[in-house]
Amino acid sequence: MQQRNLEEQTTPLKRFGGMKNHPWRGLQNSEITDLEIDQLIASLKCWQRSLSHLIGHVRQLEQTVGSELPASIHDLSQLCTRFETLVSPPTNLVLSLWPKLKAPEGRSRIKKLLSEFVALLGDIEKLQTYVNDPELALRAASHDVGVSYEALRSLGLTTGTIVDIQRCESFSNLITDAFGIATPSIGAVRAACAGVERLQALSPDLWQSRNADVLAEKNADVLHEAARKFAALKARRDALRAKWDFSLLPASAEIKQLAIAVRAANCVSSFFNSQCRRARKLARVAARFAVPKSSLAEELIRCAQYLDDEHSLLSDERAKQACGPRYAGMETDFARVLALSSWAQKTREELGPYGQEAGSILRVLFEESPSKLRDIVGLATSDAYGLLTQNVLPKITNDSTSLAQIHKQLFAQREHLEQTLLIMGRIGIRETLPLSGVQALAELLISIETQISEVDKTAASLDLLVDWGVDARIWADGIRATLDYGKIVFDSKFSSGLENFILSDSAHILLLRSLFAELRHKLRMADESARAAFLVGKIDAAMWCGQQDVAKCDLAGIIERCNYALSHPDALHDYTNFLLAEYAAADAGLGPVLAAFAAVEEDYRDLLAATEFVFYRSCADQLLEVDPRLRNHSGASHEQLRKQYQRLDREYLALRRQLLASKLCVRAVPEGNAVGRVGDLTELALVQRVSGQTRPRISLRELFRRAGKAVQALIPCWMMSPMSVAQFLEPGGLEFDLLLMDEASQIRPEEALGAIARVAQVVIVGDQMQLPPTPFFQKLSTDTTDEEEEMEDTKQESVLEAAASRFFPPRRLKWHYRSEHGSLISFSNEEFYHNALTVFPSPHHEHPEYGVHLSLVDGIYSAGVNPKEAGTVVKAASEFMAACPNQSLGIVAVNSKQAELIREELDRLFASEPTAEAYRARWEPELESLFVKNLENVQGDERDVIFISTVYGKDGNGNFYHRFGPINSLYGHRRLNVLFTRAKKRVVVFSSMIPEDIQDENKHWGVRALKAYLQYARDGHYTLPKGGRSAEACDSEFEEWVLQTLRTNGFDAVTQFGFAGYRIDIAVRHPKRPGIFLCGVECDGATYHSARSVRERDRLRQEVLERLGWKIYRIWSTDWFRNPALQTKNLLEYLNRLVVN
Repeated sequence: MQQRNLEEQTTPLKRFGGMKNHPWRGLQNSEITDLEIDQLIASLKCWQRSLSHLIGHVRQLEQTVGSELPASIHDLSQLCTRFETLVSPPTNLVLSLWPKLKAPEGRSRIKKLLSEFVALLGDIEKLQTYVNDPELALRAASHDVGVSYEALRSLGLTTGTIVDIQRCESFSNLITDAFGIATPSIGAVRAACAGVERLQALSPDLWQSRNADVLAEKNADVLHEAARKFAALKARRDALRAKWDFSLLPASAEIKQLAIAVRAANCVSSFFNSQCRRARKLARVAARFAVPKSSLAEELIRCAQYLDDEHSLLSDERAKQACGPRYAGMETDFARVLALSSWAQKTREELGPYGQEAGSILRVLFEESPSKLRDIVGLATSDAYGLLTQNVLPKITNDSTSLAQIHKQLFAQREHLEQTLLIMGRIGIRETLPLSGVQALAELLISIETQISEVDKTAASLDLLVDWGVDARIWADGIRATLDYGKIVFDSKFSSGLENFILSDSAHILLLRSLFAELRHKLRMADESARAAFLVGKIDAAMWCGQQDVAKCDLAGIIERCNYALSHPDALHDYTNFLLAEYAAADAGLGPVLAAFAAVEEDYRDLLAATEFVFYRSCADQLLEVDPRLRNHSGASHEQLRKQYQRLDREYLALRRQLLASKLCVRAVPEGNAVGRVGDLTELALVQRVSGQTRPRISLRELFRRAGKAVQALIPCWMMSPMSVAQFLEPGGLEFDLLLMDEASQIRPEEALGAIARVAQVVIVGDQMQLPPTPFFQKLSTDTTDEEEEMEDTKQESVLEAAASRFFPPRRLKWHYRSEHGSLISFSNEEFYHNALTVFPSPHHEHPEYGVHLSLVDGIYSAGVNPKEAGTVVKAASEFMAACPNQSLGIVAVNSKQAELIREELDRLFASEPTAEAYRARWEPELESLFVKNLENVQGDERDVIFISTVYGKDGNGNFYHRFGPINSLYGHRRLNVLFTRAKKRVVVFSSMIPEDIQDENKHWGVRALKAYLQYARDGHYTLPKGGRSAEACDSEFEEWVLQTLRTNGFDAVTQFGFAGYRIDIAVRHPKRPGIFLCGVECDGATYHSARSVRERDRLRQEVLERLGWKIYRIWSTDWFRNPALQTKNLLEYLNRLVVN
């Protein structure tokens, strides 16, 4: 009812364009009487007149000062206050400078004039330290001091310098004679002193080692290069000699043949190969320590490579010639040789500027006997040498003259110097002033005269004539007072026009005081008339003139607003009816709804719908207040609980481990028989007996038979292969509670039976899509295997498949941890696992250093190898090692021959490239060292980056034969699945064939999978679209609200981002780094609540995502609904910090 009445009363107001444009908008007295209406109109007219008078006075003031003044009462009042607080100008103003303050250039000149006066006063104070009467000195400075200064400057040196030159004259002849220089000029003496310094730079124990070859300039680069090569070779020699006795090693060619034979043989054929036997024999004889069979080939290759490099280096004639008599092969002392060469090079550089004297000095330094050199060094210990180098030579600029000539000239000028000092005595120089200070006094007086001249010049530019009969301090104080008062005027923040008017004449300040007093009076009149009008009409200032404070409104605008109301008195009746309806609606409880319309200055409409919105929103707020779970829920406190749970969960797991260790420590260990012969000892007694022996004479099988229970009590968890179980444990002997069988897909049932028979419970773990029990290692020799031929496996059932067919359903582990990019597992997940794996999305979605890539090679496949493809792989590996030294690398070839070829190429690379060798050495002791393997033995390995060489391709005639070896076998697809899932960051496939080359009709699954993977690596059919759009819509309206907020604020975001099994609610792209996600935003929706456990929901998921590089920001719906503005602000601040960091 009230809503409808209010909307009806709003209708007459629309003829003025709505409520906000009504002439009487702002009037709040709904009960105004006819008498009060007359009073209101009269008050408005009075207010209008007072404002008109105020504007008239402002215009008069503007004409006086020649500038515009503020247009509001508030600003005019502040201007009056600022002027009333302006102090009177000081009495010592320099009036002629006052108008100059108007322009910035004039102010800078006045500041310059003041600084010049301050500097002048400082020099006058310094003058007191030289003379008794500064004024007398200043008056005499123009004549006597100037003449005296010129006389001193013509002499150039003090009497003390004459003595110094006299003492050094004979010594200079001695030092030049030592270097064979006939004419002892100043330049020659300087050169000789430089020669002495260079001789002192060479250690005396190297004097005897000088020879022309080492000191020759042309041999410097050769010596440095030879030193580097010999040092590197010595390091390799020392490392190898620690392992091998080189006197027992054959020639390098024979060592290489043995290494190739060892590398080509397998564990069986090596026993039948004569070369392998010779290699093992050589290792037993020449090796200082036992060499593992797995590294024997590599050790022999290193020895052969060293022998070749040593022979090549010792055959280099350039090093022999450059070292001369000092050459001693591998034992050459390059430290002494390089020290002499570097000293000779630097000596030539430093003596070069001295011209022909340098030649004589170099001859003496390079060729004279050590006794002669000792005599020259002895000269440097003389006092005359220090006096010559430190006091005399630095003061002489003419190198063509001699010290004797300078000595004669100074004695001739001594009389002139004494006459000059008599003149200075008349000035009043202090008796304590040293003779060297006379020149400083002259320079100070000239500086004062120069400053006086500069002051006059600056003052003239300001039209100021300085009277030097007045104390300079009085001038400085007046200029400073002028600047300070000008700063007071500037700090008052007057307009530029008013400021210029004040600065143009100091008398203007008195004129302005009377004008501003009249302005203050008219401001008070306008304020009183406004109060009267506001009191009668209860006017709301914000509605009336758009400002809560009328004083801040424009004067002309207020007059216009009053005229607008006074010209429509008939509209006042309709507006009062509207006010009555508005107040009635507010009394009925619609106040908040009406306030919302007023806040956006909208006319009242659809009040019923608006009322319903407010009602339901209030209900939602009430529910939040009533339900303690919702009322007390806070995102911050919940996040604190999550962090506390994560910490306690980790502590709990650690305590569980400690508890287990504690229980194991208190287990009883069977003592057994501890008396009698060794053969009679059992259990703990036997273990204690053999544990202290270096080489126990009891076999493991016998030990476990007689002391197995004690060993079980001490070490309850054993790790053994099925073959070890059969070899070391007797049937019917030891029994275990649990058997955990890993990689079960590679174990035959008959091999596992012995272990299963010894346990009470078994857990079989494996992947039916990985390698089956393979017959490859049952071959006696690889020499008879032709990998060009098709291979047809017989069906090999593993213990994993046998168990899976009998025990159903199996427990599947679905979370995939290894891959840091979804595309690395995406192919296998769809091709082999039917998209059953849970793959966590990567923040590096389109980053070039992640994912699967294809590198096509124009290689030729022949005799089981593809040399060009192998070379491409090794080149890419070299570039990778240089660019990514902190990432591990694995190289896998489809067959063993290609793997062997790649190993050989890598060995050459390590021998020639220091960067590659440094990479190999850096990763060698790590768990993820560099490897080169074939398809059959890569299961169980993982590396950051995997390079795959597919080997197969067209032959030299362009024919492509579909012979894919083990890939086209019954289990070829399982082999490929292992190969495709070894990388954590990136896979690069090097292939000499394209998918279209492969005809997969009537072929096994492995061939089809190979073709599909090549197409996947090239085209990315299994990845998300490049635009990064998510596959699903928002999970909730709350999530959609957050998404739209992000996009509105300029962030590119996608929803439900992920590959399989797990999706991030909202993924925000990095605005400056294409292909990378800045942050993942998690909302407490279905994904959060669908977790099976608290550990999975609140710890494990986030840990996995953070390990992959995600930054996770969580938003709680209750916080968002309570204060979306604050939550939006927090979210945007977090994202902006991530962008900056």
